[in-house]
Amino acid sequence: MFHKEGFKSIAFVAIITVICIIAIDKFILTRGYRIITQLLFLIPLLATLFFFRNSKKKIYTNNENAIAPINGTISSITKNKTLHKLQITITPSLFTTRTIHAPIAGKITYVSNGIHINNSPFNAIILVFPSGKNKEKTMDTSALKAEVLQGEPIHFLPFSSKVQLLVPLNSNLIVNLGDQVKSGQHIFSTL
Repeated sequence: MFHKEGFKSIAFVAIITVICIIAIDKFILTRGYRIITQLLFLIPLLATLFFFRNSKKKIYTNNENAIAPINGTISSITKNKTLHKLQITITPSLFTTRTIHAPIAGKITYVSNGIHINNSPFNAIILVFPSGKNKEKTMDTSALKAEVLQGEPIHFLPFSSKVQLLVPLNSNLIVNLGDQVKSGQHIFSTL
């Protein structure tokens, strides 16, 4: 339905919308202007509901593959020399759901600037959420569990514009630059 990180924003916008609609009903006497103005005040509420939606979809699970964590476009594939991993950057569009799903099943071993999921065949896959020029968003660790299943929702991408996946160098990438991927439905890497 809606992601839990959006409940406060949805409640705030809903309260402001109701107050504005009631005030418009009291102070604008012309029926046509009143209805048009009230409908205009519903637009921010509908936009907020659209932004925080969490669609239910069938998730493809297979322990030998890593699935796409978010809907979007593969915008870059590079080698990260400091971590000795392949870095795949997925840029979601404005209209996709922002829920991030676990690409593999495993144990979350570290959470600071991203999520590190450790799984023995894949070693570790790291998801980083940059939020500006070379600054990474610190994550709220209270919502995360120690063990995650493949395809399980693990985070919500609020205002960051992309997700960076760091996978082992020996991974066989199935995606190419510019490919459109769907969260939980497209395989991006195998061993």
